[in-house]
Amino acid sequence: MNTLISKLNSLPNSYFEFVDSVADYAEEKEEHLNILLDFLNANPSVTPSDVIKFISLQPDFSDSDAPVNDHDVLAV
Repeated sequence: MNTLISKLNSLPNSYFEFVDSVADYAEEKEEHLNILLDFLNANPSVTPSDVIKFISLQPDFSDSDAPVNDHDVLAV
């Protein structure tokens, strides 16, 4: 996990909430940590936006323990 956090902090325009959120995602499953490290190692010039997009495209991204309330996302 320390390697991941170090890599995330070294990205251009990295910020605390980004690193914290990605670390939380990586802690959910060892597979998450491995795919993130593989992605970062294969793409050394990525941005935080690239990492967020990569995570959001993962097949289990929407398998969250806490369902999202539409009112939290949409101005209804």
